[in-house]
Amino acid sequence: MYQRQPKPDESVELMNGSICTPVATLKDEYGGVSHIVIDDHCYVLVNDRTIVKHWFTEAVTALQLLPANPRTLEPVVCCAGVSLGDQPPAPLARKDKPST
Repeated sequence: MYQRQPKPDESVELMNGSICTPVATLKDEYGGVSHIVIDDHCYVLVNDRTIVKHWFTEAVTALQLLPANPRTLEPVVCCAGVSLGDQPPAPLARKDKPST
């Protein structure tokens, strides 16, 4: 089960090379690490250097402890470099169409 850490990690590097300063870090007993970061005035969940679309329960609980308006934290914490929206998409299984 993930637990919010008393102090977030200093930084996390994403797959696109962006360096982010987390506003919250969560870790589990198996070595899993997730971070809540800010991008474009929104909270974003990062797991294994990738933005995730599905928030697990412990991340939602940690989110509820943060200010409702992330702009209040932005002068201190934000993602530097490439926009998080520029991350390469996760690879999907692809089935080629049979030729006709």
